[in-house]
Amino acid sequence: MPDRPDSDLDAFLRAILGGAGSRSGASTTARAGQLVGGRYRLGPLIGQGGMGTVYVATRESEATTVAVKLLRGSVRDRVALERFDREARAALLLDHPNVVRVLDYGVDAERPFLVMELLEGETLADLLDRERRLATPRALRIVDEIGTALEAAHARGVVHRDVKPENTFLVSGATGETVKLLDFGVAKVELDGPSSLTRSGTRLGTPPYMAPEQVRSSRSVDAACDQYALGVVLFELLTGTLPHLADTAEAMLRAKLAHPPRDLSALAPELSPGLAEAVMRALSPAPEDRFASISAFRTALASQACSIPTARGPG
Repeated sequence: MPDRPDSDLDAFLRAILGGAGSRSGASTTARAGQLVGGRYRLGPLIGQGGMGTVYVATRESEATTVAVKLLRGSVRDRVALERFDREARAALLLDHPNVVRVLDYGVDAERPFLVMELLEGETLADLLDRERRLATPRALRIVDEIGTALEAAHARGVVHRDVKPENTFLVSGATGETVKLLDFGVAKVELDGPSSLTRSGTRLGTPPYMAPEQVRSSRSVDAACDQYALGVVLFELLTGTLPHLADTAEAMLRAKLAHPPRDLSALAPELSPGLAEAVMRALSPAPEDRFASISAFRTALASQACSIPTARGPG
């Protein structure tokens, strides 16, 4: 296995496990050296979260290194199993350079597994923690790449429902930085039947990035919710803060329903009026007031390229 900096590995684990994760310790029925799915030889346990454990593995037929994610425990938790299944099916539908590649999916000894490319880099959340806000050109490039992934997803009938910096991975490579959209575990897939996720009564999404209609009902979610979330991400990249502020998740949800987003132009007056207007339109409380599609939002942002300041903002 090639050497990987711990920081890169930890960032990858946090992204695909949905939390900080642990790199050792907890008991698991799988073990290093085990063959999963008849094709993947497990290496070290590199991380675990509430939903899965992740191993570095070797695909024996090609001697390539991948990440194998195994559902933890039994398959009796229908919601966890459905999330795992959705993550696999949605990602497999999307062969796109800005979506993390799911290479295989199956069940081994009654335990579902997911095989993904092993990424090097950091999450967008990690970058924001370090730099607070980004220069406008970089912010727009990152959001445009997320937008191309969402555009492809929507064309295949997939709504992500949880677009946020933690689910955005910045892959470092010889040719520069590539954005990968992760975690389709709560995605809405066209033609899905009744869902354990929505029947469970839990809200699907992350409060600061949820559209008002998503707060009201997880069942009335469409592509406009992803556009809203992408608008929140761009607002945060440009200002270092969120369109709504609250001390708790519940207070954030109430704020989404009771108050319009804060004015971007007041928080970042150096931005062109056209750029600020485009972001605020994506953040419209009513979905019919947003852009007709992610593509239209991307076009509006691209049209502001000539107005992008070259100097980096503070932070």
